[in-house]
Amino acid sequence: MKKLLFVLSLIFLLPMSYSHEGHKLAPGSFKVIHGGEIKVGKELNLEVIIKKNEVTIYCVSHDSKDIPKDKVKLSAIAKPKKKKSYPVDFKDLAPIGYIANVDLSGENRLPIEVTVEYQGKKDVYKIQVEE
Repeated sequence: MKKLLFVLSLIFLLPMSYSHEGHKLAPGSFKVIHGGEIKVGKELNLEVIIKKNEVTIYCVSHDSKDIPKDKVKLSAIAKPKKKKSYPVDFKDLAPIGYIANVDLSGENRLPIEVTVEYQGKKDVYKIQVEE
């Protein structure tokens, strides 16, 4: 009987141990370089710093190294709930980042969808600017 319980417990517990893979890629496991919050993507990560209505973005590789701006194309669309969506104009922040001021338009929250193209592939990130 003890052997049967042991075998049954192994059968049920072994698959659970394999289901917990990939913890190295969790958002908290990436090193923050510029003091922001990491948004994880397939091709690269974004480090986002939000101060009031100012959004600063740095493109960072999965091994926490800055990616030069000439290798990345960045575009963003603000999607307010009460008004039409509008493009967000990110300006170059020397030497490696992007910065933009967004208009909350009287709303408490403003979702921004950032599309980044790197090495011919696109990643989409969602950022929320709050009052």
